Amino acid sequence: MAVNAEPDHRDDYEIRHVGRFVVIHVRADVHSQVDFSWLRNLISELCVQGKPQIALEFDKKSYLYSKLIAVLIAGSGIVKQYRGVLALVDPGKYVLNALETMKLRGSIVAVYRSEHDLAAGTPL
Repeated sequence: MAVNAEPDHRDDYEIRHVGRFVVIHVRADVHSQVDFSWLRNLISELCVQGKPQIALEFDKKSYLYSKLIAVLIAGSGIVKQYRGVLALVDPGKYVLNALETMKLRGSIVAVYRSEHDLAAGTPL
């Protein structure tokens, strides 16, 4: 019997559906010491299940650290392989500023002000 050495991250997120998107609300604290490889794996699993339209939602006080930026870039590449879209919903000012500074908005992730805008397909 194989034993999964990966920690269980089910308490770190909540999944819901908004229009054609699967929204992953990340409840885990976002800081530089957190390993977000579980999020990349979850994005990949959803794509394999035929759900490549994925939106991420973080706490308003979250900041994009290098590990999380790496997951966003990798996740974007994964969803694009499945002809999907990786988006952020209702990002806080720190996340939005980081996306703008690194020129990731639009090229790596689409950004939506609200779930209503996400469902309507109206990015920022």
